[in-house]
Amino acid sequence: MRSYHKTLTNIRDVIFTSLLWPIVSFSDMFFWSLFVNNPVMMMPLMAPKYVPTWAQHSMHTVSFVIVAFDLVTKPRERPKSVKNGFYLTIAFLVLYTAVDLSLSIT
Repeated sequence: MRSYHKTLTNIRDVIFTSLLWPIVSFSDMFFWSLFVNNPVMMMPLMAPKYVPTWAQHSMHTVSFVIVAFDLVTKPRERPKSVKNGFYLTIAFLVLYTAVDLSLSIT
């Protein structure tokens, strides 16, 4: 039972440090930097009628705050090597891009 718990903890730590934290922080900061500088680039002028400000914040601010809070409050073990986490991040981004491109082509 102890090794099962340790395995799940390791998986959770790897997913958080390799996928969740980098992707949420990058996407939220990237969205807000673009939105502040050129809102039309992120959504058409009529969109605020249908997507209120609180919805924008719930999608692009709350996620960052929750993940940052989790980063600060939840103790995690640092991985012995960042190589596996780096490969996981790259694999996820390649898969995400491939799916996005395949959906935009069809």
